[in-house]
Amino acid sequence: MYHFNLYKAESNWYMRLVHVASGKIWDNTNNILADNPAWSNTAIALTFNSYIGGHPITLPSDLPQGDYDVLFYDAATPASSDAVLKSNRIRWSGNNLGYPVYQMLDI
Repeated sequence: MYHFNLYKAESNWYMRLVHVASGKIWDNTNNILADNPAWSNTAIALTFNSYIGGHPITLPSDLPQGDYDVLFYDAATPASSDAVLKSNRIRWSGNNLGYPVYQMLDI
């Protein structure tokens, strides 16, 4: 699995995964890359871990291979009007191994 941590204090973090090559978004409800999924299906809730002082991130094991923009939001109820607060671009091998391509700046 690809794990990393988001060390930023916000109360309702969630993330979305956008496939860079196709622009498709990971539909976490149906476990597929989709062209136009419901926003609520794409929001992956993150839970604060007080031991590490951050939010551990684990990518879905069935996420297809490719480069992804990982977009982070803070909202109690995910909606398309939410602003991206932080983002990362990662490369995912499709077999539970991944690594960052580069770190993008806080927005």
